[in-house]
Amino acid sequence: MLGYLFLVISLFLFAFNKKQNVQLVLLLIGSFCIFLAYIFLDPFLNVWDERFHALVAKNLMSNPLTPSLYPEICLTSVGYNHWVNDYIWLHKQPLFLWQIALSYKIFGVNEYALRIPSLLMSTALVYIFYATGKLLQSHKLGYFMALILASNYCIGSLMSGNTGMEHNDIAFLFYISLSIYLVAKNCLNEERRNAVLIGFVIGLAVLTKWLVGLIGFAIWTMYLIQEFVSERKINYFKIFNFIIAFIVCLITFLPWQFYIFDKFPTEALREQLFNMKHFTEVIENHDGDSFYYVDGLNVLFGRFNSMLIFMGIYFLILSKNYWN
Repeated sequence: MLGYLFLVISLFLFAFNKKQNVQLVLLLIGSFCIFLAYIFLDPFLNVWDERFHALVAKNLMSNPLTPSLYPEICLTSVGYNHWVNDYIWLHKQPLFLWQIALSYKIFGVNEYALRIPSLLMSTALVYIFYATGKLLQSHKLGYFMALILASNYCIGSLMSGNTGMEHNDIAFLFYISLSIYLVAKNCLNEERRNAVLIGFVIGLAVLTKWLVGLIGFAIWTMYLIQEFVSERKINYFKIFNFIIAFIVCLITFLPWQFYIFDKFPTEALREQLFNMKHFTEVIENHDGDSFYYVDGLNVLFGRFNSMLIFMGIYFLILSKNYWN
């Protein structure tokens, strides 16, 4: 209730256009209180996939460079060939697991410490959403973006471990959102130090959920192409910044890949081949029709917010600024 009280006061100030900084601070405090309630929602480890992540993170406390589902091999005569019973556990990239292991070190090994990194990153995400909206348009847009995130039940379901890929997805959303904000800021204000930071953050996204974390570079590439088409000339300084960011990104995530292929070659190769199967076949009954992701919008954002997405696209296309 306290969290929603802060949100109501923040909304009141927003409605009367009073004290923008106070609006944001109250929104962040309210979001933190609401998210804090989520981590206490389930006083137990959820079956998929939280219990696996919790065990691997616990074992990483004693050996951060050896992700394992068990502290030692239990049955040496049994072949391990699936992520639900692997001894060496490489099914996910390690960054979010290292974060959980650090939380265990600080707060003790329990289900609440497991969720604290998600609590902190989700609260930071509220600010990142606000900053992105403000950068692209105005305080009003940023505020609405932050408010929608703060009131999103899907975030709470992930944070409580109730939805599969929980803490992995929150960490990924955090690094992806931060990289998109930094890319947008860099496109508006070119600085070499921003390029280094962008590359590092995108590298962290890859270390959370593999190559889909490179989406920040895809957005940056589209911006460079659009600029070239409109101006009919190549901006070598911006391309140089892009290359710097890409090199920093590689330096960030490649060492772990080289390490696991050297240390655990069989498990690493098997997981990479398993990842490639997602493009060619249905994996673990995760199937759906052509409208799978459209239908999923209602789950991710709620029915009303999903309608806002399509309305926003419609009005964006009608906007004169869109075609200028």
